[in-house]
Amino acid sequence: MPVTTLDAFCDARGIEPDWIVMDIEGYEFAALEGAQRVIARRGDRLHIVAEFHPSLWPLAGWSAQEGRRLLERLALSVAPVGPPRDVWQAHGTVHLRVGRT
Repeated sequence: MPVTTLDAFCDARGIEPDWIVMDIEGYEFAALEGAQRVIARRGDRLHIVAEFHPSLWPLAGWSAQEGRRLLERLALSVAPVGPPRDVWQAHGTVHLRVGRT
């Protein structure tokens, strides 16, 4: 099966999503990195819900520090959805928004 980025997928189809929901077992940051144009275009109209899997990030080539830098570069704020409150240390669901806290 071919692999693509969210940017390429949305651009090819003229899609401007309001929501992105992902549970991709440690590859959250890779997906966000591949959605930079969508995130920039949609701005604060875009909601992203993701499950963070800190224990799997190293297998995907990411660390919490690198993930934080990416989110900062994309101007995405992180709000936990339920427990745990520190999703940088334990598996949990987050709501990501541009420029919101």
